[in-house]
Amino acid sequence: MSYLLFKRGNDLGGWIVFLIAAFVYGMTIEPTASFWDCPEFISCAEKLQVGHPPGAPFYMLVGNLFTQFVSDASQVSRMVNFLNALLSAGCILFLFWSITRLVRSILTDDARKLSTTDVIIILGAGFVGALAYTFSDTFWFSAVEGEVYAFSSFLTALVFWMILRWQDEADSISGDRWIILIAYIIGLSIGVHLLNLLCIPAIVLVFYYRKYQAVSLKGVIGTIALSGLLIVLILFVYIPGMADMGGWFELFFVNVLGFPFQTGLIIFLTLVLSLLIGAIYRFRKRIVHTGLWCLLMLTIGYTTYAVILIRANANTPLNENAPDNIFTLKSYLNREQYESAPLLYGRTYASEPEYVPEGDYYKVKTEKGSAIYRPDRKEGKYKIIGYKENVCYTQNMLFPRMWNDRLAASYKGWSGSTNDVPTQKENLTYFITYQLNYMYVRYFLWNFVGRQNDIQGSGEPEHGNWITGISWLDNLRLGDQKLLPESLRQNKGHNVFYGLPLLLGLLGIYWQWARGKKGKQQFSVLFFLFFMTGLAIVLYLNQTPGQPRERDYAYAGSFYAFAIWIGMGAAGCCDMLRRKHFKVLPVSLLMLLCLLIPAQMASQTWDDHDRSNRYTCRDFGANYLMTLSDTGNPIIFCNGDNDTFPLWYNQDTEEVRRDARICNLSYAQTDWYIYQQQCPLYNAPGLPISWKQNQYQEGKNEYVAVRPELKKQIEELYQKHPEEARDSFGDDPYEIKNILKHWVFAEKQEFHVIPT
Repeated sequence: MSYLLFKRGNDLGGWIVFLIAAFVYGMTIEPTASFWDCPEFISCAEKLQVGHPPGAPFYMLVGNLFTQFVSDASQVSRMVNFLNALLSAGCILFLFWSITRLVRSILTDDARKLSTTDVIIILGAGFVGALAYTFSDTFWFSAVEGEVYAFSSFLTALVFWMILRWQDEADSISGDRWIILIAYIIGLSIGVHLLNLLCIPAIVLVFYYRKYQAVSLKGVIGTIALSGLLIVLILFVYIPGMADMGGWFELFFVNVLGFPFQTGLIIFLTLVLSLLIGAIYRFRKRIVHTGLWCLLMLTIGYTTYAVILIRANANTPLNENAPDNIFTLKSYLNREQYESAPLLYGRTYASEPEYVPEGDYYKVKTEKGSAIYRPDRKEGKYKIIGYKENVCYTQNMLFPRMWNDRLAASYKGWSGSTNDVPTQKENLTYFITYQLNYMYVRYFLWNFVGRQNDIQGSGEPEHGNWITGISWLDNLRLGDQKLLPESLRQNKGHNVFYGLPLLLGLLGIYWQWARGKKGKQQFSVLFFLFFMTGLAIVLYLNQTPGQPRERDYAYAGSFYAFAIWIGMGAAGCCDMLRRKHFKVLPVSLLMLLCLLIPAQMASQTWDDHDRSNRYTCRDFGANYLMTLSDTGNPIIFCNGDNDTFPLWYNQDTEEVRRDARICNLSYAQTDWYIYQQQCPLYNAPGLPISWKQNQYQEGKNEYVAVRPELKKQIEELYQKHPEEARDSFGDDPYEIKNILKHWVFAEKQEFHVIPT
């Protein structure tokens, strides 16, 4: 009877929390686009356009499906946001089922032996943990806007539940279908966001514990190492490697055999899929057979990136980086337009370029990389237009955290450094104080302790800190809150949880660990899910100070893992009460008290997450466009995400001022964007750019030579017209040389800028 009650209650409970989450998020979604990447994602979903690298083709496809159900352009964004609300509710559904499965396996190995009290503890834990995550700050923020993080969280919750579900059928061959399905979902997730790959260590640990009875520390360490190797292989070998091999085939079939563009890539994909299918039928040994199926499904999921290639060739209105061939697609996938941060060894903010002699000059030492290919449409071949080059630096450091030379002052502020060259101690101080504490621990405590306000800060005690709501404790940490302006204390982002979710989560960790061998195994699984989706991201991102916005959305998976411990904390409280020989009623009352914690979170966070009447982003972009002249074809110049994406969204999706031309100066130095600006778009002609495409193509006219006579003219300008000179070149006549120091030849008072 209790088993039947649990089975029906578990199914029903999951759908109840799904409906609660769907209702909450559906009521609070933003009716139009939000700031940052949301307007771009919505426009890309509606018309299957090419957004910023590395793209999100699977998100675009699903979003496009939802946009088919609207008849009015102004409702497109609402429907994409509603998709995110449903996906977020789906994440809560699988979180509930994951918690109940984990708690049930701790309480008993045989679900048929459950008592009524056990059922109350298990289902109650699912409700507490799932609802705590439902009303958490970071997850709710992502659930009500058109971004990829809700979809990524849904896929994370799905694959984690799948591996737990697999345990029931692990001994049968039919159970392998769960592993194969997980591989397919991971492949699809590459077309949403790479965060889903970080679930792999937890998945591999579950597999190890279920398949091997003789568990040892050596085996656990080996399993973790294997899971790390899998992530490296997928992230750094498989994803770029498929593009590399596709490029080799493309060069052979186009440049050597004379076939049309894209032929080699199509043949490569056909060959790969055919070989995998053939190998599946050839090799019948179970582990090899399953592995080949996983690789096939991973590849099929990854092929959603064909959408990017196809739509780039269609030259959609938004076609960022124009990845219309395998070589530009690889650059697009690798995010090569963004500055990369060193991870294990590299430069610091004080590092200088390494110079080597070349004739009468010294030039910056660079490492020659791979060739850069571009299609020559006239000749029907790919041509090399240059080679990638990486500047070599002196004064490198292990584990470099302070690496950006433009932010030396900010690094020194966070590390307390007074030196021109950072020491390893200062480097680690910056890592702990800023990257670890300010950019992770602070966000973690927002979700489970409380949030001071939603004003973004740069380390100030009164802006965007965590807070408990317990006066003496907050005053001890932040000072007298009465000294804060009334506007900060009345801020809607002021959420106090009194640290109760944190305490319940810590209790859950203790209870899980104390439940013997199975509890410790579960803890290791959850710990690596928590670590990989939180602290490992901190290490990988290597963030610089002064971020343009809060980055808590990147760590949502880590907070998901802690929500499981919150549910276990509720189970632990009730289990300890049950061990005191209390029966159903006292345990039920205690579980209801635990449910007040997510209720408190909901009461605090509703007002600052309710975007149901927010139109700021859309109106911001529309107002800019509507202020342009009604005559002729006006041009508006802009920079950056929040200046540009609302304009693109209004013009692309809501059809506002399609006679105007939007020109993003951030992209104006790239050949693909100059070409796009020359082409007509909607009701606007191309920009009057007189250059021909072969004049600004990448690899041509890449540098400006500063001659000695020009340098003398600049010095004379400082002498005769100092104010005009300072406006053009700065206060120091030699500053122009300092600015260009990473790209110069230096000798005999002559220097030349070389390609970057």
